Amino acid sequence: MMLFPLVVLIGILMVGGFVVALVLASKREKGRKAALQAFAQAGGWLLAGRDDRWVGAFQGAPFGQGSDRHADDVCDRVVGGQRQVAFTHRFTTYETVTSTDANGRTVTTQQRRDHAYRVLAVALPVPLGRVVVSRERLGDRLLRAFGGQDIEIEHADFNRRYRVRADDEKLAVDLLNPRTVERLLARDDASLRVDGGWVIVVDAGQLVPEFVEDRLRLVADLLAGVPRFVWLDHGYQPEQV
Repeated sequence: MMLFPLVVLIGILMVGGFVVALVLASKREKGRKAALQAFAQAGGWLLAGRDDRWVGAFQGAPFGQGSDRHADDVCDRVVGGQRQVAFTHRFTTYETVTSTDANGRTVTTQQRRDHAYRVLAVALPVPLGRVVVSRERLGDRLLRAFGGQDIEIEHADFNRRYRVRADDEKLAVDLLNPRTVERLLARDDASLRVDGGWVIVVDAGQLVPEFVEDRLRLVADLLAGVPRFVWLDHGYQPEQV
């Protein structure tokens, strides 16, 4: 006789917990949006909200994946002639899941997953070519064994922590020179890519001011160490310091 009230109570608690979770998520999202708005105003960014022109602007993961791709929280500014763009890249994937119900029947469903990645892109004065620096993962060793690219930089610790790929190995070595590598190693994560005239940094999650500020410093560390001859070789005359 007590089973039915217990089931009802459990149901009420579950629904209540779900509602509380929704309310808390809504408050967090409002707080994030407000923080971005204040950050944009203070830093001279134009906060455009959604601008899907940026969805197809860059190559490589996570770009080009899934469906319903769009760019939210788009912040755009020019500082000293250098364009800087930050946004949340969103897309959806569907996974086919097969299971067996209580009656032993096979049931196939499509499960939706929504993905969000925060992106910072800083324009270069001229395109330099593709160089990708990513954290070393267990699978990278297997990829190298089967011919996957991993350019060796003149720093053993950097080689242990990061995998480097590039269309031009010399360019990668020139960009990741000893002084630049020392700056990058001081960071928790120096993953980035140089591609199509941009330096691009991507991380999982929605855009927040802390990400933009931190990754701008990362890009500055990289660009500060670009040798003058690299710029000259690519047709750009940097100012004398």
